[in-house]
Amino acid sequence: MFRDASIEMNQAKEVRIIHFVHTDSLGTFRVGSFHIAREFIKCGIDYFQVLPWRSFWKRNNEIIPEWSVRASALIPSKAYKVRLFWKFALWINSIGYMLILLNNMRIRRWWPDVVMVDSIYFFGIAKIFEALGVKTIIRFTDFIWELDKTINKKEAFSWTIKMLRRSNSIVATNSELASCLQQDLGRNVFCIPNGVDWEHFSKVPEKNESDHKSKIELVYFGSLDSRIDYDLLFELSSINGIVLSVIGNESSQLRLGFNGRYLGEVNYNELPKYLEKMDIGILPFLNKIDNKGRFPMKLYEYAAAGLVVISYPFPGILSEFSKNHVGIQFAKGYAQEDYIECLNKVRDLMLSGKATEISLALRSLAEKNSWSRRANDYLTIIKDLLK
Repeated sequence: MFRDASIEMNQAKEVRIIHFVHTDSLGTFRVGSFHIAREFIKCGIDYFQVLPWRSFWKRNNEIIPEWSVRASALIPSKAYKVRLFWKFALWINSIGYMLILLNNMRIRRWWPDVVMVDSIYFFGIAKIFEALGVKTIIRFTDFIWELDKTINKKEAFSWTIKMLRRSNSIVATNSELASCLQQDLGRNVFCIPNGVDWEHFSKVPEKNESDHKSKIELVYFGSLDSRIDYDLLFELSSINGIVLSVIGNESSQLRLGFNGRYLGEVNYNELPKYLEKMDIGILPFLNKIDNKGRFPMKLYEYAAAGLVVISYPFPGILSEFSKNHVGIQFAKGYAQEDYIECLNKVRDLMLSGKATEISLALRSLAEKNSWSRRANDYLTIIKDLLK
C-alpha cells in the first residue's frame, strides 16, 4: 500500500510529533502506541507522547527509561459521558489541556508538525491543533463509539463522523473498520494493521520436527476480559492430547479443564522464554462488536515465534490473508465446534512432518509485518501531509 519511507529517514529527523494515547502498556502487554513510539524515536523523530495520568506514573517507572519518551501527565477527557453537557464539557476540558500543553511547549520552545490521536476522547484537542495549522492523523483501533456503554451510540457516532470529515488523515488498524469509516465519510481511510516487535519475538528458537511430542501445546497470552470466549478455553483445555497454557491477568471467569494451566502475568521481556515449547497460538475472541474492529497484535507475535495461529473468521483479520497462509488458520464459523475442528486439522498438519517448514514460513511472514515497517507506513502519510 505504501512506498518505502526509509530512504527519506534523514528528513524524518526534522519532524516533530505529539501523540495522544489512552491505553496502558504494562506487564505482559505492549500496545501499538508503545511500538510506534519506539520506532519513531529510533528514526530520530522529535516525539512527544501524551499519556493518561494513571499510565504516566506506571510508564514513568518502567518504560520511559528504556527509550526516553517525553510524557506529559494529562488526564484524557471522558467528560462527554455527562450526556446533557458532553459537547460543552469536552471542549472546556480540551482548552484546559491545551493551556497546560502550550505552556510546556512554550518553556521548551517546541511546536509540533503533526498530532496523532488514538481515541475520540482526544478529538477536541486535535481540533484545536488543526485550527492552529497543525496536521492531524486520527488512528482508530476499534469501533470505540460502540464500546462505551455510558454514551448515546448514535449521537457519538454522528459526532465522530462530523469531526473526522475535517481531519487531515485517518488510519484504521482493521480493514472492516476502515471500510465502515470510509463508507460513512466518503473519503479515503488508510488501513495499517498492527505489527510485531520482530526482534523481541523472533528470539524464540526455531522449531524442528524432533521438538514435537505426543501432546500439542497451545498458548494464549493477553488480556482476560469480556472479549474472551471462556467456554472455548475450557473446551480446548479438556481435549486429550492438548495442553493449553494461559498467560494474563487474573479473571474470575477463567475456568480450565484437566489439560489447562494458568501461568499468571508474565513480564513482556520474559515472554519469548514461555513460547519456546509452544506449537499453536490461539485467538479465542467472541463474535461481538468489541472484537470486530480489532487487529490483535498477538497474531503476528505468535507468527514471529513460529507458532501456528488459529482464529475465528473475523472479516477484518481474514481479509489480510486473502491468499491462504498455511500457518494462519481460520475456523469456518463462530461456533466452538468449528474452532475445535480447525484445531484438529492443524494438529494433523503439524504431526505430518511439516512443522519446521510451517514455522519458517510464519517467521518470514511476521518479519514483513514488523513495527519498523509499520512506522515507515505512518512516515509516508506524515510526509505527504507536510508537502
